[in-house]
This record gives sequence, C-alpha cells and structure tokens, in this order.
Amino acid sequence: MTIAHRLILFVSIAVLTMLSCMGVSLYQNFQIKKQQDYIGSTIFPSMRAFRDITELVGEYRRLLTSFNRVAGTPEEKSLHVLEDMSATENKLDEAFAAYLKVVPAGEETRLLEKTHALWKGYLEAAKSSIPFAQNHQFEPLEAKRVIIRKTGAEFFKAMRAQVEFSAAQQQSVQAQVEAATHQAIVVSLAMVTTGVVVVGLFGWLLYRKTVLPLHSLSQLMVRAKNERNLTLRVESSGKDEVAQTIQAFNQFLAGLRDDFVLLHQSSTQLHAASNSMSATAERVAVAASSQSERSSSIAAATQQLTVSIHHVADRAKDTRQASDASSRLAMSGVAVISDAVSEITNIASTAQQTARYMQELETRAQSVEQVVGVIRGLADQTNLLALNAAIEAARAGEHGRGFAVVADEVRKLAEHTTKSTVDIGNIIGNILSSAGEAGHSVEATVNSIAQGVTRTEEANQTVAGINEHAQRAVGMVEEISDALAEQSAAAVAISQQIEQMAQTNETNVDASNQTRLAAEHLNGLANQMQQVFSRYRIQ
Repeated sequence: MTIAHRLILFVSIAVLTMLSCMGVSLYQNFQIKKQQDYIGSTIFPSMRAFRDITELVGEYRRLLTSFNRVAGTPEEKSLHVLEDMSATENKLDEAFAAYLKVVPAGEETRLLEKTHALWKGYLEAAKSSIPFAQNHQFEPLEAKRVIIRKTGAEFFKAMRAQVEFSAAQQQSVQAQVEAATHQAIVVSLAMVTTGVVVVGLFGWLLYRKTVLPLHSLSQLMVRAKNERNLTLRVESSGKDEVAQTIQAFNQFLAGLRDDFVLLHQSSTQLHAASNSMSATAERVAVAASSQSERSSSIAAATQQLTVSIHHVADRAKDTRQASDASSRLAMSGVAVISDAVSEITNIASTAQQTARYMQELETRAQSVEQVVGVIRGLADQTNLLALNAAIEAARAGEHGRGFAVVADEVRKLAEHTTKSTVDIGNIIGNILSSAGEAGHSVEATVNSIAQGVTRTEEANQTVAGINEHAQRAVGMVEEISDALAEQSAAAVAISQQIEQMAQTNETNVDASNQTRLAAEHLNGLANQMQQVFSRYRIQ
C-alpha cells in the first residue's frame, strides 16, 4: 500500500470517526431534545394546568364558603358571590379542557377524567346546597355538606393521585433525560476513545511504515557521509514510496560504488601508465640526447669529409694538370723520337732529354699515385661514414628515411670512386713501368748509338703507349673530379639532413621532456585520485 493510499485511509478513518461521533452526538441530542420537548410541551403545561385547577378549586371552595356565610345577607351580595362562583366554574372547565389537551393518552388521561368526574360530582353537590343555604334549611344543608365533604375528599384524593402520577411521570421523564444524557456522554466518550485509538493505532502504523524507514534512511545517509562507506544498505520491504525511495538510494549507492571501483581501477592503471610513460619519456629523452650527440658527431665527421673532399678535389685538379702535362710531354716525346730518326746525329742529346723527361714523368706519376692513394683513403672513409650514416638513419626511423637514401647514394659513389682509384692506380703503375722501361731504353740508346734507331722506334711506341695511358688517366681524373663534385654535393646534402635530424632530435628531446612533465602531472593526479578513493570504503 502506498503512502498516498495510507494517508487517504487515515484521513477517511479520521473523518468517519468524527462523523460517527457527530452522528451519535446528534442522535443523543435528538433524544434529549425529544425528552425536553416532551417536558416543555406536556409536563410543564400539565403542571401549569394542574396548578390553575388547584388554585381555581381553592377559589371555588373559598367562594362556596363565603356564600354560605352571606346566604342570609342581602340578596345583592350573595348574587355577587354566585357570579364569582359561576366564573370560577367556567375557568375550571377551561382549565380541565386545557389539561386534557396537553395530557397524553394513557393512565394520566384516565386519572384526569376521573378527577374531572369527581369534580363534577363535587360541583353538583355544591350547587345543590345553594338553595338550602339561601332558604336557611340547615338540616338538608348539613346533609349536602356531608356529601360535599365526602365528594371533596374523593376529589382531593384523585387530585393527589394525579399529582403523584404527574410527579412520578416527571421523575421518569427526568430520569430518561438523565439516562439519555449519561448515555450520550458514555457513547460520545466511547466513540471518541475508539476513534482516538483507531486513529492513533493507524497513525502509529503509518509512523512505523513511513517515519521509521525514513529515519533509518537519514541515519544511513549521515553514516555514509561521515564514514564515506559506500557498502552500507538500508533494509526495506513493501512497495510504497518510502520503500521505493530506499531501494532507489540503495541502487544509487551500489551504482556509485561500482563507479568508484571502476574509477579506482582506472586511477591505478593511470598511475601505472603515467609511471611507464614517464620512464619511456625519460628513455626517449636519453635516446634523443644520445642521438643528438651522434648527429653532432656525424655532422662534424661530415664537415671533415666535406673538407677532405674539397682537398681531394684540389689534388685531383693538380693531378689533372699533371696528367695534361704528362700527355703533352708524351706527345712531345713522340715528336722528338720521330725527329730522332731524321736527326740520328742528335740522338745522344735527345736521348738525354728524353731520359730527363722520363724521370720527370716518373716523378709526376709517383705524385699521381700518392694522390690516388689519398683519394682511395677518402673513398674508404666516405664508405665508412656512409655506413654509419645508414645505421643512424635506421635508428632515427621515419625521420631518417631521406637521410638513409642519401647515405646509400654516397656509399655507392664511394664504391665507384674506390673502383676508379684502383683503375687509376693500375694505370699509374703501368705509367711507372713504362717510364722505367723508357728510361732504360734511353740509357741503352745512349750506350748503344748503334741500336738508336731500333730503340728510338721502341721508345716511339712506348711513348705512344704512354700518351694513350696518359689520355686515359686524364679521362679518369676528370671522372674522379666529377665524382668528387658529386660527393661534395652529397656531403652538403648529408650535412643538411644531419642538421635537420639534429633539430628533430632537439624537438624530440623537448617533446620527451614535455611528455615526462605531463606523465609526472598525470602521476600526481593519479596519486590524488587514489588518496581520495582511499577515504571511501567500497569493499
């Protein structure tokens, strides 16, 4: 039963109780009023009528006595008394008639009729004695007086019986009124007591079903607030609004507890994740710092490589000039040897000049061989730097992909340079070998003028071969110069990439520091959340 239904029932019971008390009170008042109306309409008028009759009878007897005294007096005086007696008789008739009107049918009416009949007998006896009194006939008058006294005695006896009956009737009515009043009081008290008990009992039940659960709910809410205990529950039964409120509050506490459990687990996970993120950010910062240092080292090495490449380019330029000079000298040697055939007489001086040319050519070839050795060393260092750059680019991940492509191109170019320097070395070796042989040939020419023509022809062929090799050396030196120019451009690109990678590493370091600070802030928030959750009891 809901509270609304209980309140409606409670109000209905209270209203019914009040209406019952009011109905019973009205009924008792109606009964009392009925008795009072009876007294006012019957008892009091009958008493007044009986009083009037008693007074008129006394007046009539007084007039009769007075008439007996004045019977022998003048006639006017006796007539006056007779008139008064007649008027009193008429009044008595009216009084008896009025009495009969207010007396209910029953014993009192019978007594009244008997009294009235006795009065008529008394009245006839009195009237019949008047002539004897007027004629002074004393003996008959005395006999009439005896009859009058006897009739009067019966009349007054009936009057007393009437009075006693009226008094008894009045007492009975008064007793009935008192009984009705007492009954009204008792019934009213009983109805009020019953109503109070019923209303109080139902009010206590309503209090027990409404106020006590609400009081328990209020105490639990205060306890839950003070203890921060979300596991408390209020026992409830029924399906009224209070039970629904308690059930809803229990469900609210259960839902809040589940949410707090989930938030507590989430805060724990957040704490662990923030710690992990902080550690990861610190490792990333260390790695980024290390990578930045390595990038700086690579940038420095690349700068050195660029300087070396420029140095090698300068040396290659010198080598190219030397090769051009060697080519021109070889061509001059060919011309000289050709002239030697026609000018055999000057072969000695020409041979000596050729020997000097051969020595200079050998010296220049050795210089070229040194330059080639330097170029080979630079190519090997470039290859090593390209390998290191590829490793660092692999470590840099997505940011080092373009750098890895450039490093691979540099590595290929270094390998090509190494191969070209090997070929140049072989050519220089052949040049040195040919120059040695030419020197020996010139010496043999000096020593063997007889064999001058033959040796001159051999020298001509040798110089032609030297010229060919010199031309090839010039082409290779040009290729080396072009390769060095490309290496210089690649080195500049590598330097730019390394600088960008260094900037990216610095950005990564800043981002790692910010991530670490954010992770520390999250860790602080997680600690605060765990401190807040530790104040609540959820298990």
